[in-house]
Amino acid sequence: MGQMEKKACAEADALAAFVARMNEKSAEIGMHKSLFRDPAGIDNLSTAHDLLRLLICADRYRALDGIWNAPEYELVVMGDMPRKQTVESTVVQPYLETYYHIIGGKTGTLTRYNARNLAVILEIPGRRERV
Repeated sequence: MGQMEKKACAEADALAAFVARMNEKSAEIGMHKSLFRDPAGIDNLSTAHDLLRLLICADRYRALDGIWNAPEYELVVMGDMPRKQTVESTVVQPYLETYYHIIGGKTGTLTRYNARNLAVILEIPGRRERV
């Protein structure tokens, strides 16, 4: 096996281990009707209830406060190909932001039904609500 093949196998193993850990963590926080297959969310399955559990858990991490409501965020990718990557928010919802301050959330698409979904933590002046 050549170097490229070894590297590809190592990357596939690392990806599989990461996704396995995502599924372990989701079970730990009570997301019992979710299945992660991809870290980018391309082929994952979940329910609104489980996504709410994920948001409540994520809301405990103060490090996300400056990231969640930003229209975009630049992150640093380490490893063999270090680079900066800009991630654009899919949670920014101008209509909702007319009435509420969005703290953070998760969007998704149900391609089978041509439907989109949104789970969000938002702030009504002076207090937080979980919707």
